[in-house]
Amino acid sequence: MAESGDDELCLISKGLYRIVSDVIGPECIVKLRRQQWEVKDLLDNCDTSEPVHTITSGSRSEGFGFKSSDVDTMYVDKIAFVCTSSNISFLRNIKSSSLFYMDNEECSPGFTLLRCLTCDRNNVNIFNSLVQKGDNMYLSSKSIRETFLSTRNTEVHGPCQSDSYVGKETDHAYTMRYPFWPNQARYFVIRSIERGWPSYGVLKDICNDGCLLIPINSKQQTCSELIDLEWRMSFSLAEKELTYSMNHCQFLCYGLMKLFLNEVIKRSPSVSELMCSYFMKTAVFWEISDKSDNWSAETFLPKFWNVFRRLIKWVNDGYCPNFFIPENNMFYGKICGENRRILLSVLSDLYYEGFWCLLRCPSLNENLTSIIRQPYIANMLSYNEEEYVSMSRIEREKLWIVFQFHSPVPNENMTRIIKLVHNTVNINTDELKKILTIISTALTIEYKIKHRRTPSKLEVGPGAREE
Repeated sequence: MAESGDDELCLISKGLYRIVSDVIGPECIVKLRRQQWEVKDLLDNCDTSEPVHTITSGSRSEGFGFKSSDVDTMYVDKIAFVCTSSNISFLRNIKSSSLFYMDNEECSPGFTLLRCLTCDRNNVNIFNSLVQKGDNMYLSSKSIRETFLSTRNTEVHGPCQSDSYVGKETDHAYTMRYPFWPNQARYFVIRSIERGWPSYGVLKDICNDGCLLIPINSKQQTCSELIDLEWRMSFSLAEKELTYSMNHCQFLCYGLMKLFLNEVIKRSPSVSELMCSYFMKTAVFWEISDKSDNWSAETFLPKFWNVFRRLIKWVNDGYCPNFFIPENNMFYGKICGENRRILLSVLSDLYYEGFWCLLRCPSLNENLTSIIRQPYIANMLSYNEEEYVSMSRIEREKLWIVFQFHSPVPNENMTRIIKLVHNTVNINTDELKKILTIISTALTIEYKIKHRRTPSKLEVGPGAREE
């Protein structure tokens, strides 16, 4: 008996899931990649006397291992604090040389001004960046940004410095932290409770992390007096929590959207600079929030198609709602007018191709062609993840941790580890165990390989395919 169309779609979906998992990596590999960046953050912050706290984000810290995956490093000021009327009394009790008040009445959604309440003259960079507005002093985002960007001779991307770390593009940004959940994003909390995603535990962690403030103004701001004073609210900490909370099917869908963006959409020169992976991630977040159940290998293709359709609708409307503050249209000033019309035409042409448009992805083409022509092959591709992942691949991933943290200065890596152990009073016991387990495993593998033979460049890479 011939299989129904639904049965064939289910088989193709399972085959696509298997292929994408092979390209991006199974769950255990993704977890290992994430752990290495958690360890790096803990190592970077083991010296509590430093004036900044380092946080990594970007697609590598999310668990992707594409050659084109980036790393974002944020330096959070530990000396200056930010408050609102609801928590000013709490923060006044903290010994701090600088305290700022979030004033967003005149700002675009997702942005704020920082009004100075107290500032120590010894904090030169901040003190010299204060600007008079009316009867109050405000912290100039432009001045802080220029001061930070002047510290290195590197390429500038908006509020960030860009350079290379272990051969990967890395953006560095100065930030300030608001240690509470902002009122502007209160609807995110209500929506999450109503829809059940993320879970209560993840939501609690997200709210406890608060948000970061990045020195860049809104494109919607037209008042010349405010352009140099606005700060953008960044929810990168929350986004990392949400990404970590995804099941593997949801994560692979996010990865497939990134592949589709880089290997298909951006191949069209007229729109190559219009779309970014952040829009893809936002679309996946909204899709999971609206329909958090039934994400599996059997529904993988329909879920991808729903996300793609959502993206096309946003382009058609000229409105991409920020996941935390929907009033913030992330397409503003970029995807509008003729740009929007051209992009909509490109996406619509792909949409009318149906899921055959995925064959345009070089990473998927060969295997996916076989699946589409003979769907029953998908059953032959089913696998047990632990059996599928070879030890050689896991060893390469663990060894890559050592190379990621390796310094040109001999033994500095071990010095940092020893320094971390001496600072265990400031580190959670479970976190310390995680650090020592991962590092000891990685160093053991490095030792074995070093005394067995010299690994080639191919062998010590992260083992992931190019995006």
